[in-house]
Amino acid sequence: DVLVARFPARVQASLGLVGDILIALAAGGILWRIWLGLGEKFPYGSDAFREAIGFGSRPFFVETTYELELPIWIPFAAATFGATVFFVVALYTVWRSLNWTLEGAEGRA
Repeated sequence: DVLVARFPARVQASLGLVGDILIALAAGGILWRIWLGLGEKFPYGSDAFREAIGFGSRPFFVETTYELELPIWIPFAAATFGATVFFVVALYTVWRSLNWTLEGAEGRA
């Protein structure tokens, strides 16, 4: 921040855009891997439907937690929802930073 604060507004906005793009890429990678994990644990759906959404074949048995016997796919579904929200917010920040870069200043409305 000490170094970047001395740059012109357009350069500051461009550096912010680069950082936001990197975070969006990380969020996309996290979402992708959690989605694949959900596909391995989710025991329902026809083979055609599962192939269409990228889940692959069904597991042989429903995996559960040891003590509570909660199906593992339920926490994976919750994590998928959270990762999706993270990815959408990251895409929004890229869009916002792109607008700031094109305007040449941060936060002008």
